[in-house]
Amino acid sequence: IPSDVDLDGGEDIVVTATDKDGNTSSEATTTVVDTTAPSAPTVKDITSEDTTIGGTAEPGSTVTVTFPDGTTATGTADDKGNYTIEIPSNVKLDGGEDIKVVATDKDGNTSSEATTTVVDTTAPEAPTVKGVTSEDTTISGTAEPGSTVTVTFPDGTTATGKTDDQGNYTIEIPSDVDLDGGEEIKVVATDKDGNKSEETTTTVVDTTAPSAPTVNGVTSDDTTIGGTAEPGSTVTVTFPDGTTATGTADSEGNYTIEIPSDVDLDGGEPIKVVATDKDGNTSSEATTTVVDTTAPEAPTVKGVTSEDTTIGGTAEPGSTVTVTFPDGTTATGTADSEGNYTIDIPSNVKLDGGEDIIVTAKDKDGNTSEEATTTVKDTTAPSAPTVNGVTSDDTTIGGTAEPGSTVTVTFPDGTTATGKTDDQGNYTIEIPSSIDLKGGEELQVTAKDKNGNVSKPNIVIVSTTGENPGNGENPGNGENPGNGENPGNGENPGNGENPGNGENPGNGENPGNGENPGNGENPGNGENPGNGENPGNGENPDNGENPGNGENPGNGENPGNGENPVNGENPGSGENPVNGENPSNGENPGNGENPGTVGNSNTQKPDSAEISDISQPSNSDTSSEIKQNNNSEIVNTRSDNSRKNNDNKYELPETGKDEVNKGTLFGSLFAGLGALLLFIKRRRKNEEDK
Repeated sequence: IPSDVDLDGGEDIVVTATDKDGNTSSEATTTVVDTTAPSAPTVKDITSEDTTIGGTAEPGSTVTVTFPDGTTATGTADDKGNYTIEIPSNVKLDGGEDIKVVATDKDGNTSSEATTTVVDTTAPEAPTVKGVTSEDTTISGTAEPGSTVTVTFPDGTTATGKTDDQGNYTIEIPSDVDLDGGEEIKVVATDKDGNKSEETTTTVVDTTAPSAPTVNGVTSDDTTIGGTAEPGSTVTVTFPDGTTATGTADSEGNYTIEIPSDVDLDGGEPIKVVATDKDGNTSSEATTTVVDTTAPEAPTVKGVTSEDTTIGGTAEPGSTVTVTFPDGTTATGTADSEGNYTIDIPSNVKLDGGEDIIVTAKDKDGNTSEEATTTVKDTTAPSAPTVNGVTSDDTTIGGTAEPGSTVTVTFPDGTTATGKTDDQGNYTIEIPSSIDLKGGEELQVTAKDKNGNVSKPNIVIVSTTGENPGNGENPGNGENPGNGENPGNGENPGNGENPGNGENPGNGENPGNGENPGNGENPGNGENPGNGENPGNGENPDNGENPGNGENPGNGENPGNGENPVNGENPGSGENPVNGENPSNGENPGNGENPGTVGNSNTQKPDSAEISDISQPSNSDTSSEIKQNNNSEIVNTRSDNSRKNNDNKYELPETGKDEVNKGTLFGSLFAGLGALLLFIKRRRKNEEDK
C-alpha cells in the first residue's frame, strides 16, 4: 500500500487483473476493517466540587470513566468529539484521587488510558474556639488536622498556629493586643490546598476593668465634656470643686456629659474622668486640664508703604504675630512685654502699593485672633521716563515711562504738556503750538504714577536741525565762533593769536585755505577737512587734538566747535563754557567732571563704526572727546592742561572700506562747499561794513 494512502477502516478497495494480452478481469471489491485504536481522550481538570467530567475523544466513541473505588460512568462523544459524563452521586471526591478515562470506537478498538488527579477545592469545616476572657494569654480549639488556624483580633492584629494530627491548636495572644472584654475574635482554618473555612467568632468575656476613658480637650468656653470609654460603661466626671457629672458611653464608646451650670472654668483647672463597665469594673482615672481658648484681640498694624522694610504694630504681649503677604509668603515675630512687634519684610517680597497684607496674633495657648488687614501705600516714585531725541522741528515728544503713568513735559518758559503712557509704557505728547524751540533748550520730563509719586526729571536738550547745536548754559552760535586773545567773530572767523582771515578762515598758525575751507559738519580742508596739520573727519568734527566744527571751523592752536567753537589760549569762559574745565553739557555745562549730553546731535556717527588713530597736533590747552551712544547722544568731555595728542576713535558699521571712503569723500566735498559759501557771505558783509 503506498505510504501516502491512509486507511482508517471502512474504505472500499477495488482490485482487477490484466493478462499479458491486455485483457482485464472484472472488479473484486473489499472493505478495509478498522483495527486502529482511537487516541486517548482528553480530560478537563476535575475538582472536589465538580459534579461532571468532560473532555474530548474520537467522535462517536464511547467514553468510560473509572473512579478510585472502581465505580464507572460512560458517555458518547458527539460528532465534534466532545463528551460530558456525570459523576455518580455515591462517589465522593475530596481531592488527590486519580481518575482514569478511555474511549472505545464503533469497531471495538479501545484507546489507551487518560489519567487526571482530582484537585481539592473543598474548604475545611470552621474551627471551634474555647471561651476567651480579657485575662487570657492564649486562644485554643480544634480544626481540620494539619490545617493552619488564623486568629484575627479587633485591631486587625493576627496570630497563627497549626493543628496537630488530632486537630487541636493553641495560639498565643500577642503582647500588644489588649483585650478588655466584649471584643469579637475571628478564627479560620486553611487546609494544605489553601482552602479556607468559614469564620468562627467568639466574644471576649470581660474580666478586666475597662481602660481609662479618653477625654476630648476641654476649653474655658465649652459647655460639655466628651470622649470615649468602653461601650455601655458609665462615665463619671469630677470637677475641681468636687462637683460630679455622669453619662453613659454609647455602642461606639462615645460619651458627652454636660458641665453643670454652677461650674465656672477659666482655664488651667484639672478634670478627672473614670469609666465603670457593666460588670462593675472601674477604670483608672483620666485627667485633662482645661485649655484657655479665648482668642486675643486682632493686632494693630502701622501704615505700610512700598518703601518699608519692616511691619510694626501692637498685639497681645508674648503672642506670635504672623504677617501674610499677597503671594502667600509669611513672616513672624513676637510681641514684646509691652505688646509691640516689628517684623522684617522678606527680601523676596516686592510691595508696589495696593496689596493687602493680613496680620494675625496667636497667644501661647494657640488661640488666633481675627485678621487685621492693611493696604500697602505706594510711595515709590516711578523711574525717570526715557525721552526720544527732540529737535527744533519736532511737534511731539515721545518715549517710555511706567505704564499708566502721567508724563509731564516742562518747557523753558514754564509751559507744561502732559500725556499718559499706554499699557506698554509708551507715550507721545504734542508740543504746544505756543512753544517755539530753536535748539539748545532744556526740557524736563517727569512721570507721575496713579498714587501721585513723581519720578526724578529726565532733562533733554533740544537739538537744532541742520546744525551742530551748542550746549551748556550758553550754547555757542554761528555768528561769533570761539574766542581767545583775539576771539574770532562772524566777519573774521577763527581765533587764537593769529585769527583767521577772509580768504583763509580757520586758524592762526595753520589756517585753512580758501580752496578747502572747513565747514559745519566737516570742517577743515579738502583732503583733510578740519584743520591744518591733522584735519577732522566727516561726520565727527572736533577731532585731532581739538579740531573745529560747526559753522566756523576751528584751527590748530585754537580749534572752535559747535556754534561757539573753543579757542586757543583762552578756551571758553564763564557763561560760555566749552573749555577745559567745563566741557559743555546739559544741566551742568562746562564741567570736566560732569560732561553734558546733547540729544540727537547732527554730528552723529553710525552705530558700531570705528575710525582710529586720527590725531592733530595742537597748542591748545583743551582736549575734546566725543562719544556717541545708541540713543544718538554726544558726550563732550574736556580737561585742562592737556597738551598731548588726543586720539578720537569711532566705530563704523562693517559695510566695507570702499563705502566708508566714499561716505567720507562726499561728506568732505559737501562740507567744503558749505564752508566756502559761508566764507563768501561773510567777506561780502565785511566789505559792506567797511
